[in-house]
Parts: sequence; structure tokens; C-alpha cells
Amino acid sequence: MNPKEEIPEEVLDIFVPFIGHRPYSGLGDTTVERRIKALTFPQPVRLGPGSRAFRVRDLREWQKDPLNYKAKP
Repeated sequence: MNPKEEIPEEVLDIFVPFIGHRPYSGLGDTTVERRIKALTFPQPVRLGPGSRAFRVRDLREWQKDPLNYKAKP
């Protein structure tokens, strides 16, 4: 996904499943898990037991500057 591509505001507030990070990040799941722990990747939201998802808004924010991104704990 191109971070400069406009996305309607209402789409930014939806959730994508954990594996949904791939089109946004191009990273493997293990790398994403490490970055989540290091707070250098958006933090997933727990939707239930064993179910995590990312907000599209957070993934798009990460895309703007992935090298300097810092998530809130």
C-alpha cells in the first residue's frame, strides 16, 4: 500500500487481522512481533482470546516513517 495514496477517513478506523499487516509493511510475522515488543511497530488491539488486529490508521502512520516510528506503550 502506498502511504501517499488517499484513503477515505472512515476506512482508517477499521481493523485488519494480524496477518493484514503484510500489504502495509512487507515484513514477516516474526519481524513484526519483534518490532511490536520494541515499540517500533503499531501495537495490535486484542479483539478476543487469541485474536489481534491492527487499526489501518496506525499502519498508515507507521508507513510514513517506519525507521523512526515509536508506538505508545
